[in-house]
Amino acid sequence: MNIRKAMTFMLLVIAATTTRTSAQESRLFSASFAKGTPVQISNNRDKGYAIKVKECGKPQDAPVSSSMASYTTDEVWYLVGNADGFKLYNHAAGSKYALRLEGSSSGAPATMTAAKNATTLALTMQNDGSYIISPKDAPELSFNMFGGAGRDIKLYSSKDDGGRWKITPIDMSRPLRIKYDAQLEGGFDTNTRIGEVAITINGITSNTMLSKSSTLGQSECYLPEGAKFSITTGLVCHGWKMSIDGGEGIKEQILPDKGMDITVSIDVDKENRYQYLFYSPSSEGHPYRIPAIATASNGDIIAVADYRHSRADIGMANNGRIDLRAR
Repeated sequence: MNIRKAMTFMLLVIAATTTRTSAQESRLFSASFAKGTPVQISNNRDKGYAIKVKECGKPQDAPVSSSMASYTTDEVWYLVGNADGFKLYNHAAGSKYALRLEGSSSGAPATMTAAKNATTLALTMQNDGSYIISPKDAPELSFNMFGGAGRDIKLYSSKDDGGRWKITPIDMSRPLRIKYDAQLEGGFDTNTRIGEVAITINGITSNTMLSKSSTLGQSECYLPEGAKFSITTGLVCHGWKMSIDGGEGIKEQILPDKGMDITVSIDVDKENRYQYLFYSPSSEGHPYRIPAIATASNGDIIAVADYRHSRADIGMANNGRIDLRAR
């Protein structure tokens, strides 16, 4: 009798677990883009990194990559279908485009394409609540930041911890509107990087580096449902001043029902004569190494550094190409 009761209890636990998992998964899916549940797909191992479309203005063949989460619409996705077969749409790219994998073997990259040509994917929940995202015909593979955090999305072994993802519903009804009031005149031309805006969501911080070349207008962020957030200026580069709503930042809170407007003020620090000559890594991701500085006979100061295309030493990958760059 005790054994029978124990078996009945176990079956009830299994049934409850299955129902809970099914309910959680079913909420993520929709029958169409228009009725979709907006979600963010963030890496389960490298916290704060999310999947996004690199060039939403030209979605056809645009690479699907990863970066520190900025919670903008290029990181908002819709799973159209069900756990056994769905297509992945991006909010900023629109309803005409969906994700395509260039094949179903390890190393296949992800890009955007016309929705009718998109790859049918499958979702498999793991014991820790994360998900494997695989081609329907290749469950042994999963999305991965192939080559390291922040790199393009490619397929890799689903047993690799970097190929597991957290899928979080996003609240599109409460925008966090960030306006940048930037006064850029009067500083050194070489001081191109300004500083970071650090957004902390439920204890995980993402840093967005601002620069003269980045769009300093207004952006809208969309946060996970019920998330607690805070915003600070983070790192401020030499030669600049930054403030958020006139202070150091916004303390932890939940977004009001109508969202929130904040202003990031940027100005040149004219009392700081620090001048950047090289930023490592460069915008292409290549490191500068082995800097040297000397004074010429006419009084000119010359700075020289290795620019390492291969990201390694001479004789390594990509023919070990190294440029010498000078200012």
